[in-house]
Amino acid sequence: MRTALGLLGRTGVVDKIDGLLHPARDIPDECPVDPRKLLEKRRRDESRLYTMYSYCRSTSGCRMAKIRAYFLGGKEEGACGQCDLCEHREDRQPPDEDDLLRIRKALSAVARLHFRFGPHRIAQVLAGSRSSDLLQRGLDQLPTYAALKTDGEGACRELLQFLEEHGFLERQSFTSADGRRGGSLLGISSEGASLMRGEIRPSLPPVPRPSRRRSQRSSGSRSRKPLEITCEDPLLLQLLRSFRSELCQETGKPAYTVYDNRTLQALIDSPPTDQKSFLAIVGLGPAKWERFGEQLLERLSDYRSSRP
Repeated sequence: MRTALGLLGRTGVVDKIDGLLHPARDIPDECPVDPRKLLEKRRRDESRLYTMYSYCRSTSGCRMAKIRAYFLGGKEEGACGQCDLCEHREDRQPPDEDDLLRIRKALSAVARLHFRFGPHRIAQVLAGSRSSDLLQRGLDQLPTYAALKTDGEGACRELLQFLEEHGFLERQSFTSADGRRGGSLLGISSEGASLMRGEIRPSLPPVPRPSRRRSQRSSGSRSRKPLEITCEDPLLLQLLRSFRSELCQETGKPAYTVYDNRTLQALIDSPPTDQKSFLAIVGLGPAKWERFGEQLLERLSDYRSSRP
């Protein structure tokens, strides 16, 4: 409001008399206010607000280094050794396999939607939301859709926030063309891309996990141990794993983007014979049918024909 009144005063639309504002006697036909500059100012203000928000929520780095970088420019370097963040550095360690897999799934989802949506929408994708807007946009066709379904949307947002605080994700502010709507878009940083590809494994504070109540509601007595595959036919297990590995080598993507171990177990228990039975398996949707469904059915058919 103060900015708007200042602009009106400088352009002669209002006069200040005895400390009060009054409309000018001769109001110009057009107010020479550049809407583009107003839009730029709004973006700057939102960026500053987000910087302060990130500073308050941060769980990594050094607070003094952040202050120096903000006011003096440049990167966050050095550590004061006295702030709350510096005092808890010894609590860090590389994430375990389960947390590392969750992190990579979240980073993969952001990479596929790089600076297209905010954290709320990406959390919906990871949690497998059935929101009408999400479905209309076709986001349920993404390989990372429902990748963290058992975590829940709230836990997915916490994980994205955690990754952003540690520099694996970045935000980019935006404002609609009419200037009425604004917000921020989430993208993956270069360090986040390295972590997603398995090139680095940094030491981090404890990774946020879904609450026990949520875990029990979503998956019963969920265990932190990896799923153990049970299969009485080792040749079938070898076929399904080899097929998954071949697709991973072609795309350069992790195995879970083809199908995870839960889906692998379902394929062993009920090998599909047609499109309907393929789509009935948890973790195999229309996008994966288009991607490799017919090829997998052909492999399974050949395998069945070769058996005595």
